[in-house]
Amino acid sequence: MSDEERSNEVWNRLRAWFQSHYPAFLEGLNPGLDANAVAESLATTGRAMPNSLAALYGVQDGQQDLDDGLLLGWRFLPLAQVVDAWRELERESADRAIDSGVWSGNWLPFARSLTGDYYCAVCEPDSGAGQVVRVWHDSIERSVVANSAIDLFEKVADELESGRWAYSEADGFSESGALGLRPEGGR
Repeated sequence: MSDEERSNEVWNRLRAWFQSHYPAFLEGLNPGLDANAVAESLATTGRAMPNSLAALYGVQDGQQDLDDGLLLGWRFLPLAQVVDAWRELERESADRAIDSGVWSGNWLPFARSLTGDYYCAVCEPDSGAGQVVRVWHDSIERSVVANSAIDLFEKVADELESGRWAYSEADGFSESGALGLRPEGGR
């Protein structure tokens, strides 16, 4: 199955879950972008977006500023905010002379927690897959959480559909034994 087909499938699964459990959330999703808009937006970074992440942005350009993040508390950033976050992290890295293992300009931050942590897609020149790395704002700990952005979204859909995660207006997303994913700020 192509990245575009997988992206459409996972978005349909997520929309169905939100329609049943949190319909108002769907109003906060931005329309998708075409491939030219993605390439133009990223031109200033000098990076090409991994195919799997570009396919996701082709369906939805992130979400509006909501406290409730699509990715179990992590907000799926609109592409313009991806570029802004990348620039900010590059600036912070240069200002603090951060070790290359802590931040890489080849990472595109596409999801953000309320506490300033990021899911980043690795822009590998020889591969369109682009692993997803979790970057904590207050720790040098880094970990690969998925082989691609679509894999991460599929994990989230699996978690929601299985009932391992729930949503309530009072508590937001809550976990009951998730498979390695953590809500905003959780390790």
